[in-house]
Amino acid sequence: MFQLNSLGALSATIGLSFAAVVYAQDSYTGPDGGLTVSGNQIVDQNGNNVRLTGVNWSGFETSLGVVDGLYNSPSSTYSPDFRDYLDKMKSLGFNCVRLPWSYANMVCTQPAAGMGCNSNKVASYIAGTYYNPPYSGLDQVNQMAGDRYGTQLNAPLFANQVDGVWQVKTPKECMDEVIKYAGSIGLKVILDNHCIISGGFASQPLWYSDSVSQQQWINEWVAIATRYASDTNDPFHAVIACDLFNEPKKQPWDQGGSAWTDATGPQAWNHAAEACGKAILAVNPRLLIMVEGTQWANADAVFPSSANGNTFTNWGANLTGAAAAPIILGKAYQNKLVYSIHDYPGTAQTLSNNDPLPWFDTARYPNYPYNLADVAWRPFWGYLVQNNTAPMFVGEFGSWLQNPSSTGCSTVTLSTDQVDSDKLWVNALLHYMQGDWSLAQPISETADAQAIAVTINGDATKKGISFCWFGFTPNSNDTGGVLGCDFNTPDALKMSYLTPYLAPLLPEYETALLSDMNGDGFVGSVDLGLFLAFWGVDTGGSRFTRGDFNHDGFRNGADLAILLNRWRSN
Repeated sequence: MFQLNSLGALSATIGLSFAAVVYAQDSYTGPDGGLTVSGNQIVDQNGNNVRLTGVNWSGFETSLGVVDGLYNSPSSTYSPDFRDYLDKMKSLGFNCVRLPWSYANMVCTQPAAGMGCNSNKVASYIAGTYYNPPYSGLDQVNQMAGDRYGTQLNAPLFANQVDGVWQVKTPKECMDEVIKYAGSIGLKVILDNHCIISGGFASQPLWYSDSVSQQQWINEWVAIATRYASDTNDPFHAVIACDLFNEPKKQPWDQGGSAWTDATGPQAWNHAAEACGKAILAVNPRLLIMVEGTQWANADAVFPSSANGNTFTNWGANLTGAAAAPIILGKAYQNKLVYSIHDYPGTAQTLSNNDPLPWFDTARYPNYPYNLADVAWRPFWGYLVQNNTAPMFVGEFGSWLQNPSSTGCSTVTLSTDQVDSDKLWVNALLHYMQGDWSLAQPISETADAQAIAVTINGDATKKGISFCWFGFTPNSNDTGGVLGCDFNTPDALKMSYLTPYLAPLLPEYETALLSDMNGDGFVGSVDLGLFLAFWGVDTGGSRFTRGDFNHDGFRNGADLAILLNRWRSN
């Protein structure tokens, strides 16, 4: 049993000197240190509403195995370094980033951005134009120039040299580095399992495949959740949520698609999501669990057709089943559940070779876009927010908002009517997410912030529905990106629509979770006394018990060292 005779004696014994206490950076003092939900809002430890307003950054779900944009040639004004991209996100006002990943990349032990991880799905431009030994694909660009960090570009993504060739880390190790830097500048991260086979999201309606079972999918989520429970891999606790599977889709009765049903079965998405969410929370209860909807309603599911007679909507956006068969994560963790959907305009559907959804037909709905609240959103998912049932995260929404051919990024041409329709759509959706449930505010084709005035309880900065725009880099043929086709210049038009609705950065985490044990905002002698009272007490197997600062399931000298390291002057 460790005993403390005096604070001075302890400092002399271990060779440390104590100065003024330092403010604790950790804002969350719940049992697991993470965000929770209350009603239809995400909240912090004090019940304050937290709104996530971010952007999607693709790459880990593709054959690249690393975030997009790193293959672009550097110049005197542009650095294709992942840290510069993250800095740019923050400077634009986003407070989080959604990182899609594929199962194939996360289980791969070969270097990212090369041939090993996706030997059958490698993008031709890696194998051809850019892949030129003796350099690995990513390193070829990195040999061109140094950068402001005084090292090669993207240096943290490289492990070592083999026969004089720099080896890129595995996709999962590269994701570690993206997460670490994002956290260091205050950005939070939402991890999204986008597909099983890299690049195959459009043809994968289910969260498993012929070669990857549902249990393997759950096991990989558990491995990732465990990985980012560690301060080694996520020192700033940037990872806050798991978006379990991207866009469950297709008709379940004849195409093997996803169903939301009270019956069990291999295509029952809601039951799979419950099992996966519970498994994640068992190893990392700090995380939020985000569950997307399906695409179709069907005769075998528990829910009726939507109010307007349509039984389908955007991929992953049909949550009508949650009314009769809600996701149940268990008594201890029901306050970790966030539902999620994706919403896209008519042009995105057209550019994806799909027919626009019925509510974009202005002949059928002459009151467009004011019809969207009652026809496209409330029946499928908005009711959960409006009834104060659960928070909603619009994980993807996006559009060119202009003629793509005018940007220099694409040869696709859209009509003026199509572009104007998208502008009305995005303003209407922003209004709705901000709390204008009936779209009572006038909606224009130009950027506006009128819905700010009707935000729930008047708190425009944090309340409402959380969202992530798609996408950040300009790779999407359907939407383009927040960055222009030079991968550098922000799209001023898109940001004019988004900026009024962006929420502030979330409070920072400290490295040692809950070292401010009495919650007074300081790390000092009172916290030390509380910690010592727990010394040697069994944690019951929990990795997130008070005083277990390194989350190894024990309270011991390693935790004491962490607490003392936090006890220093500013």
